[in-house]
Amino acid sequence: MTVTFCGHKDIADASKVRTILDEILRGLVAEGADRFLLGGYGGFDSLVAYAVQNLKQQYPEIRSTLVIPYLNREYNTELYEYHIPPTGRRADEVRNQQAERMDGRSG
Repeated sequence: MTVTFCGHKDIADASKVRTILDEILRGLVAEGADRFLLGGYGGFDSLVAYAVQNLKQQYPEIRSTLVIPYLNREYNTELYEYHIPPTGRRADEVRNQQAERMDGRSG
């Protein structure tokens, strides 16, 4: 199951949101979620990325993908297995291309 998160750049009570988010993520994984498409801009998006990264310690099969919202800024792609640039290409095409690169099959 694929789940998408995207949120606001400002968070009033990050600690409370983190606690609720951890509970929600664990429930989603228990229901079969294994792919997370995440925004990469702002406080909420960062909270989710770190929460998914932490959850991978217990559930190594889950994967996160950064859905890049803007071309004019830098992103921390280290928190994600994949990233999707805003090119209009389908996610599976990007994922396959990245897998080929990682395997050394193409440039």
